[in-house]
Amino acid sequence: WVELPKEIDTQELFNKYMNQAQSARDSRIANAEANYKALMEAQNTDYGNKLADINNASDEALRQAYISSMLGQRNLASQLAGAGLSGGATETTLANAINNYMNNRNAAENTRNDNIRALGIANNASVAELLRNHMNNLGNIDTDYYNALGDYQKDINNMDFNLSEEERKRLKEEQVSIGACLADLWE
Repeated sequence: WVELPKEIDTQELFNKYMNQAQSARDSRIANAEANYKALMEAQNTDYGNKLADINNASDEALRQAYISSMLGQRNLASQLAGAGLSGGATETTLANAINNYMNNRNAAENTRNDNIRALGIANNASVAELLRNHMNNLGNIDTDYYNALGDYQKDINNMDFNLSEEERKRLKEEQVSIGACLADLWE
């Protein structure tokens, strides 16, 4: 049991406690915001790298399809002439080679689009999870803050200062004022 001085300024104690609690809350929020920002930057970098990989792979597939088509068309003319084919047969064979190239090109573009769509869905899910975790973290910070304020109010209510009746009346009025301040904060 520690006997406290008879003249206790509970409002001053409360203000000091509020300032400390607010400072701790502000610090935790700043840390949470910095962490969220770093995680989002890492997510965006990862998305950008994966998107570049998809585009590079698709561009390479398109390049290879073009090279294969051009080599095939170059060799096709001499092969057809060597086989004694000319006229409509050569035109049909050349049209088939061009059609095959266009099919390969469309397949590469469809694969690119499918991969970009899947990457976007995965990225959106990751971003949503980061945001959900961040909002939960901020909610926990606020919960801790308001719980600490409530605990402080309970501690004030439970203190026995061995005060005179007049001092008890003044203390009770200050506690009511502090309770009103806390109620305003919780709204």
